[in-house]
Amino acid sequence: MPIFEKTEDTTLLDIVLLEKIIRAITGKKLISFQYATNKGVHLVLMKLHGVPYFNGFWYLIGNETDTGLLKR
Repeated sequence: MPIFEKTEDTTLLDIVLLEKIIRAITGKKLISFQYATNKGVHLVLMKLHGVPYFNGFWYLIGNETDTGLLKR
C-alpha cells in the first residue's frame, strides 16, 4: 500500500518531468523507474495511461509490464 502525506504547504510540480511523462503517454512509450522498499529497490517498467489529479494528489496510472497489472 502506498503511503500518502498531505501537507498544508504548496508543493511545486516538476514541469520538466511532467512533460516527459506526457510525451511517454502520447508516444505510447514504456517508462522505467525505481523505488525503495523494505526488501530493497524495486524496478518498474510501465506503459502509462495518464496522470490524473484527484483530491490533492497526482497519480501515475499505467500497466506494469512484468505483471500486466494496472497500477497507480
